[in-house]
Amino acid sequence: MKHRLFAAVVLGAALLLILNPPVAQRPERPCIVLMSIDTLRADHLGCYGYPLATSPQIDAFSRESVQFMQAYSQAPSTAASHMSLFTGMLPPVHGVTNTHTIDNHTDLRPLSPAIPTLPEILKIGGYLTAGFHGGGYVAPEFGFGRGFDLYVHRAIQWNRLWHNDKTLSHLRSWLARSRRESKPLFLFLHHYLCHDPYLKAPRPLVDRFLPQLSAALPRSRQDLPPRIHPDESTPARFWRGVDKDNESHRRHIVAMYDAGVAYSDFVFGRVRRILEELKMYDRSLVILLSDHGEEFWEHGDILHWRLFRETLHVPLLVKFPGAAMAGKKVDVPVRMFDIMPTLLEYLGIPQPAKVQAASLMPRLREEAFTPPPPASFSNGFDSVRILDGKFAYSNQPSSGETEWLFDGAADPLEKRNLARAGHPLLARLRRLATALLMEQKKLAAAYKGRDGQSAGLDSDLRKQLENLGYL
Repeated sequence: MKHRLFAAVVLGAALLLILNPPVAQRPERPCIVLMSIDTLRADHLGCYGYPLATSPQIDAFSRESVQFMQAYSQAPSTAASHMSLFTGMLPPVHGVTNTHTIDNHTDLRPLSPAIPTLPEILKIGGYLTAGFHGGGYVAPEFGFGRGFDLYVHRAIQWNRLWHNDKTLSHLRSWLARSRRESKPLFLFLHHYLCHDPYLKAPRPLVDRFLPQLSAALPRSRQDLPPRIHPDESTPARFWRGVDKDNESHRRHIVAMYDAGVAYSDFVFGRVRRILEELKMYDRSLVILLSDHGEEFWEHGDILHWRLFRETLHVPLLVKFPGAAMAGKKVDVPVRMFDIMPTLLEYLGIPQPAKVQAASLMPRLREEAFTPPPPASFSNGFDSVRILDGKFAYSNQPSSGETEWLFDGAADPLEKRNLARAGHPLLARLRRLATALLMEQKKLAAAYKGRDGQSAGLDSDLRKQLENLGYL
């Protein structure tokens, strides 16, 4: 018994040393601010080439940051993409995805307890951890709350920031606590200001991007048509009168989205200002990204469920303490979920053994580095998109096509499907996609704790998802 007790004490001490090496052996760990702007496609930001002035604050931030020009999400859905970000695991392996219905029962699968999350690892490493999020598919019911000292979705009223900065008082208090207790803070911020229905921006921003009055479509919640039935959701009312074949309707929708992007930019500027007021900005590691983009009929449909560039190409900007590597642009394709091991390597904290993501620090140090090609998975994990050099292949059936192949160099907007003509690469990429899906299914089977689990969908979470148009 004494030998076992001694061994346990030694093991515990070893783990503490691994996760908390002596201060002299590592630099001071910075506060980390990770802001996820839900549904923000990269190509609607000025720093990614958008011609309209949607993002002056983010554009300025990009000049102080490392900017990844070709970052791709691992899923075009909120739950799957964010959980990959939090775990460094591909969506089919962690198994968390947007809810779906089986025999009229809503299936909500939480993360397996066998898979550690970034907040859990940082908390063990000595960080305070706080998350202020938009609810819905990043709710704690999915496992997103694990490792957080505080994880709430109503403490910050993102929609009210235009007129009232006081709603950020909780953010101020946690930053002040971090400074007061001399403990680094991991702060996760998330909102749906770009998400449909695109009605969250204040009227001055809407008028800036949509100057011509369109009586047919709404500019605000007050303009929404009456409900056809009591349970009709706000998104359903927003989209009801939209005619995809009407060019003015299409411009209206994109302008409303751009107003949401501009509002998100305004909010980011307010967060930055608080960090500066508390004299914490320069010493903090600040990351801005998105979980997925949005489709506006580029391939005949809307919203985010298909595996095309517009739904998967996301912004990824990382400002290191002291603005190290400021202005550096990384042009090669990278995977958004690689941020988890990148952070851990930078902090000197070991990552879990089975993480599928790879640190981007070798790339930033300009060492020889060949990251795995980005792969993105459909919501049901039955289809995959793979980048292979300049080519993008997907076996997701939609719009009458069973598979897709694009030459990203010659056709960056992915307008010409080379799969129709039987391209020479098609057979190899088809086999690669099939093998990748099978491999992920086998890896997922290792986490037996997830199998058969289903969390309850309480009335509050159901209402959040209904307001987002998911139920």
